[in-house]
Amino acid sequence: MKQLIHKCKFNFTNSIITEVDTTVLNDKDIFVKDPDSFTEDFVTGINNNPGSIQDKSFYRYPKLTLPRQKVDILKEKYNIKIIRAEEKADYKIISKKYITDFIGYNYRAVYKVEEVLSLLHNYKTSFTKDSYQEYEDFLQDKQNDYIGNDHYYGNNHRNSFIEGLSDISIYSTYHISESNFAVIDKINAEKNYIYENLLSDIIYEDLHVLTHEEYINAKTMIKSGDDDNLNLVMELLSNCNVNKSFDYVSMLFYFYYDIIKYSKNWGSVNVKTLRKTLDDFASPYNNKNKGVYYNRYLTLLKKHGFLTEFAIKECSGYVYHNVIKFHVNIQEDSILTINKASVKLNENQKGYVLTKED
Repeated sequence: MKQLIHKCKFNFTNSIITEVDTTVLNDKDIFVKDPDSFTEDFVTGINNNPGSIQDKSFYRYPKLTLPRQKVDILKEKYNIKIIRAEEKADYKIISKKYITDFIGYNYRAVYKVEEVLSLLHNYKTSFTKDSYQEYEDFLQDKQNDYIGNDHYYGNNHRNSFIEGLSDISIYSTYHISESNFAVIDKINAEKNYIYENLLSDIIYEDLHVLTHEEYINAKTMIKSGDDDNLNLVMELLSNCNVNKSFDYVSMLFYFYYDIIKYSKNWGSVNVKTLRKTLDDFASPYNNKNKGVYYNRYLTLLKKHGFLTEFAIKECSGYVYHNVIKFHVNIQEDSILTINKASVKLNENQKGYVLTKED
């Protein structure tokens, strides 16, 4: 059920609310409790199984991570066409980023309407009789929704109801405008939208899936300082099945970005395609002794739907050795010790974790 964020503005005379301006009633947003869950539910709800794509036409929505060079593989293999007329396309390709960009962030306070109503009844004297009745009537049929209140008055004016709102304030909320939500409803209603990862799976299906041994060897080659080794690693990563090797590839890209960006084939077509796929993982912030560095990577991996047990185990080891032991200065003969096993997955994140078959 959609929960709206309504808006109104209070006008004051001295410390009393004399007018409730509800003319901004049409300027509403839809409340989003959890952006990640919202996006995942959306992706699950659209058509992810179009059947055969042979000889089909496709329309590309904006903000795809699916590189055009990789789509050329589908053109050759399945004789597909990319067309510019959306209404004539057999299928429309859409990405998570297209949807997440609809979600806005609000620093200003909002309030649950049912809590505002309860508070309102205790502060009748904060309003004139007419403004109280107008505000109560306005809220009455919106008790499952939220509201944001604007109010302007001098610093010498105090209002008990406004002060009481601070106890039920909800800050830093997410929302989608009604017009953007209408676009999402349209996508959900039609049956010819497909998530871009489906096409990625088809593109990558014949490509090599990295093994754990190859991941370890790639790390060694990156750290060797040898230019030829670095070029070989970048060719390996850009020509593998990225979707089925995503944790390995993204870890190498994220944690060794400051090295691999100097590879001689950084500007090649294949590597440019890989860079576009992993653009979120390009890491300008590189401080291995800060926990936020590893949490950011795992958060990105979760966002892309590739949070694996292996990635969690690998990052837990990094956090233990590079963050905890570094800051606490744990040595073999230290008086205190910390168990490595204490760095583990948060229980409320278990539902996002994939088991990697290797």
